[in-house]
Amino acid sequence: MEHFYHTLQEQVTDRCSTVPRNLAWLASHMPAYFTITMGPESEALARLALHLPTIKDQNSLVLLDRAGKLIMARCDRAGSLYETLQALGEREVAYAEIIHSNGPLPDTDTPLEIQRFDFQSTDG
Repeated sequence: MEHFYHTLQEQVTDRCSTVPRNLAWLASHMPAYFTITMGPESEALARLALHLPTIKDQNSLVLLDRAGKLIMARCDRAGSLYETLQALGEREVAYAEIIHSNGPLPDTDTPLEIQRFDFQSTDG
């Protein structure tokens, strides 16, 4: 059990050590308006900075999921927005914003895509 937690601690430490580099990548590869529109979502941005290297290995990374809002990061691939819209099901989208990086994610040839959705309130 001790070995498990030691290994886990090493992995967490390694992941955290990449955050400054990931923030630098975001600052240099995301459009200026990204910080304006996403600035209030510091929790989502922190999650993005922490997990940026893993996006290439996942279909999507949920950065924030609340009743009225969903923010996801994914590789910008053909059909990615369509896949997300299909997965939303019956949620009524009031606002959508899609932001792309101006260069590929580290160690890939694919840009980053951030999808943000605000949903209609279902409270009559």
